[in-house]
Amino acid sequence: NNARDAVEDSPNPTITIGVDTFNPDSEFIEQHTYFKPQAYAHIYITDNGCGIPSEDIEHLFEPFFTTKEVGKGTGLGLAMVFGAIKRHQGYIEVESTHDKETTFHIYLPLHDSSEKKPSPQQQTVAGTTGNHELILLVDDDKQVLEMGKDILESLNYQVVVAKDGEEAIAIFQQQRGISLIIIDIVMPKLGGVEAVERIRQTCPDIPVIFVTGYDKNMDLSEKIKGESDPILNKPYQIAAMQRLIRQKLHP
Repeated sequence: NNARDAVEDSPNPTITIGVDTFNPDSEFIEQHTYFKPQAYAHIYITDNGCGIPSEDIEHLFEPFFTTKEVGKGTGLGLAMVFGAIKRHQGYIEVESTHDKETTFHIYLPLHDSSEKKPSPQQQTVAGTTGNHELILLVDDDKQVLEMGKDILESLNYQVVVAKDGEEAIAIFQQQRGISLIIIDIVMPKLGGVEAVERIRQTCPDIPVIFVTGYDKNMDLSEKIKGESDPILNKPYQIAAMQRLIRQKLHP
């Protein structure tokens, strides 16, 4: 979307996407000390749009930073990309010439596909399945919602779902017996933080787990006021989800 927006006024808009294998040499690693001497998948996206001012580049991956008009961007898109890449032990870099072009370089470590990975069942933590407690799961992404529902039901929880904050409030008011809310932070119509604030006006003690698609180590203090409300990263790690749920339901 950023590349598309950047070329909007270009007389010959062009977006180029490519992928290759990158093996950093010793000189490159000396200059980029966070890289390891291994093979990486290198994905690059180049546009011939308006470019990025140098003073903005250092802030690109900060949550809620945006140069777009009000209503056209949340400032979370690149922060989410950064978080997802970081969780896969990867890196992202930006090259840009103002009023000319921009290239994003993404590096993801390549692994041996023959390595055995634990199945979802093996990821679960013994003794931490539920006891049919009712959980309200809220996310605007249909696939994430379906996956989360399947995971929670496999852990012996009952689940009701909502696709945004407004629907979450309505369901919470209508459905008795909800023990926990797991809710995405950024959604259309009404975000997770605002929805929880309204729900807690009538039910102040409802336990909540916030969900985010970007790095949870980034500063969310201005958005999430409750010190006891944990943050769960997407994609869901089943063991981490189990532990947080048990902590909230049985502190």
